[in-house]
Amino acid sequence: DVDAALAAQGKQLFADNCDRCHSDGGTIAEDDSSLLAGQGKPYLQKQFENFTSGARQMPKKMAKRFEKLDDAGKAAVIEYLAGGAK
Repeated sequence: DVDAALAAQGKQLFADNCDRCHSDGGTIAEDDSSLLAGQGKPYLQKQFENFTSGARQMPKKMAKRFEKLDDAGKAAVIEYLAGGAK
């Protein structure tokens, strides 16, 4: 289940921080980066954990924006993406 209020917060955070490379809410597979919208919440949570811990590398341009998100912001973006970025 998707928390609509949390996903709405995530939508704005995604637009402000992620959409330049992950166009249209991360729905374009041929984009500069991977398809994000509609991925399962556990998968997205694991990837965010890996980025946070350094277990998974990210481009410098992504790191600058990713590091600005607090845990609540990351959870909101995950909720938005898991809900299909609608």
